[in-house]
Formats: sequence, structure tokens, C-alpha cells
Amino acid sequence: MNKRASAIKAERLLRRFWRHARGQVAIEFAFLVPALVLFTMGTLEFGLILSDYQRAGEATRRAVRDLVINPPLAALDTLANDGTVVCTGSGGGVTCTGGAVQGDASTTFTLLYDKMQDIFSDIQPQNVSITYSATAGIDKATNPGVVTPVVTLSLTGMRHEFLLLQIIPGLPDGFDLPSFASSRISSTQAL
Repeated sequence: MNKRASAIKAERLLRRFWRHARGQVAIEFAFLVPALVLFTMGTLEFGLILSDYQRAGEATRRAVRDLVINPPLAALDTLANDGTVVCTGSGGGVTCTGGAVQGDASTTFTLLYDKMQDIFSDIQPQNVSITYSATAGIDKATNPGVVTPVVTLSLTGMRHEFLLLQIIPGLPDGFDLPSFASSRISSTQAL
């Protein structure tokens, strides 16, 4: 067989392979497309979860910074003996356990809550908890009439509701975010 005849034979084999491969490519494509779409949706949803995580953490950090420069929500006289006061907010007011509410705490809490919602709009008042605690050794030995509280803001019960993955049956509706907490030492308060 000469070179021309083998080239024609090879060309015929390639054409026959190409005709048969067209259907194979379509079947492979049909199998791969759902997997690629699911992978893309999962990647986008993961990005949304990370965005919610970052916004919740940033709201917590900024709020605790605001708490230490504003007047405290609770009367801090119970902190003299290493006490702890925990304040929580509801739609209309503030309640504190371990101490009394001080001044116009509901207005301060509302301003704080509004700033947190500017960063992450899913935050509700019941998700926010503020703890004032006295730490042994800070201003106690030299100044018995003052206290320097450590202010901790906790954000709990946050949830990311799936946006893209909710169309897949059998998957949960969302993802519970972990609790967030940030602490700062406040300015010294006279008792």
C-alpha cells in the first residue's frame, strides 16, 4: 500500500470516529452539566456564608468599640466585688441581670443596635448580649473606689439562610453561624 492509500484509509477512520464521537460528547456533556452547576452553586453559597460570617464579626467588633466610649448600660456599682452584669435588649428596652439599668440605656442600646444592623441587617435585638465584668487586679489595689470593667459583646443565634442551595431537595434550609464575642477594657468608672 502506498502512502496515499494509507492516508485515505486513516482519514476514513477519523471521519467514522468523529461521527460516532459526536453522540458520545453530547452524553458526556449531559452528565457533567448538572455536576458543574451544583459545584458552581455550592461555591457561590459558600462565598455568601463567608460574607455573613465576616459581617457578623465586624458588627460585633465595632459595637464593642462604641460601648466603651458611651456611658454603660448598667449601673456598675455591683462590679466592686468582682461582679458581672449582663444586659440584653428587646424591641423596646434593656434588661440587666446582676445590676440595675442605668440612665437612658434603651436609647444607647437602640443606637448601638442600629449601627450593628447597618453592617449586618439580619441581627435582631435578642441576638445581642452585653456583659460588664470586673477583673481582679485592675484598679483594685490602688483605687478601691473605682472599677475598670471589661465589656464583652456577644452575638448568638445567627443563621445564614441558603439562597441558591434551597432548590436542592434534602438539604437543610440554612447554616447556623457560630457565636461571636468581642471584649474591650472600658474607661475607669467611679463607684
